[in-house]
Amino acid sequence: MQTTSAIFDKDTVTSTISILTFIGIILKFLVGYLKKPLDKDNETYKNADIKPWAIRLFSIKIALKSTPKISKIEYVIFSIVLVFCILGTSLTTYFNIKILQVPNDWTALTLKSTKESFLMTDGKASEHAFKPTWILNNKLCSTTQSLKLVNNNKISLPLKNYICNEITTNENHEALDKSIKEFSRSKPFLLVMLSALTILISWFFVSIVLTIIYTKRLAESIKNDHKKASSYIE
Repeated sequence: MQTTSAIFDKDTVTSTISILTFIGIILKFLVGYLKKPLDKDNETYKNADIKPWAIRLFSIKIALKSTPKISKIEYVIFSIVLVFCILGTSLTTYFNIKILQVPNDWTALTLKSTKESFLMTDGKASEHAFKPTWILNNKLCSTTQSLKLVNNNKISLPLKNYICNEITTNENHEALDKSIKEFSRSKPFLLVMLSALTILISWFFVSIVLTIIYTKRLAESIKNDHKKASSYIE
């Protein structure tokens, strides 16, 4: 009888250590790069209490040939972009949550006539949520329990009729099975893409906000330096 798990296999352990070592090297390189002093205008940023890693991580570009400032037009453009970033992040996060709410071997559907979204698998349907407030199966559809959901405004009568018809007659089993398989295949890809898009939009949002903050901070620091220099000359 086998007493050891495959997870403790020598080759598996070696591969895991190699992967973790590689990740560690990459992270060490990135941390070193982000903390490295800026080649140009490092003292100016340092005097304004701005960290090099933030400038590099968010690719912030601020012209320092003169005292930096943001014009009214730039404020308007930044404001519009920030609004779109907030909307974009909200949408990608919303769809991510909706996808995560679908269990394995289930699919997400919408009844066209009422625009109601719901989850369905073989012989069962439920509300599209992490903790559904209603569930329908063959047993409930064969009793008056299903009508209680309609009377309590949990679901509409057309949706109840559609789900119970699908569960009891099993007419569109092939279509349902195809939908479940397609959703299961696309779910990981959608989650990765939406998560990446959320991170990208959030990064862009933070980059713009920090550009505004750091521009003001640099301007204030440079003005203070000029005042100090003028006082020394006097």
